[in-house]
Amino acid sequence: MRQERQLTNPKYAKYLYEKYKVTFSVSELQFTFNGQKFPRAEPLMKQLHRYESTEINLNMYVLALFLVLLCAVMYGIYAIDLYLQSFH
Repeated sequence: MRQERQLTNPKYAKYLYEKYKVTFSVSELQFTFNGQKFPRAEPLMKQLHRYESTEINLNMYVLALFLVLLCAVMYGIYAIDLYLQSFH
């Protein structure tokens, strides 16, 4: 998995180009991404890789937050259930 997300991997580069809709101008010989022009692929790939890493980290953060909140809700329900059972 770690090897697959290397900037030297051509399949990963193709994946980033397709995901982020990078265009290449043959007349100007440069890449275009979000209105920015890149005469070389290396700085563009570093920026796309940074976006991809940020997205993965954000997804992990959201997942962790969801699991913490789910556990808190489950504990709350359990505590309320114990409290209500104490009246019987």
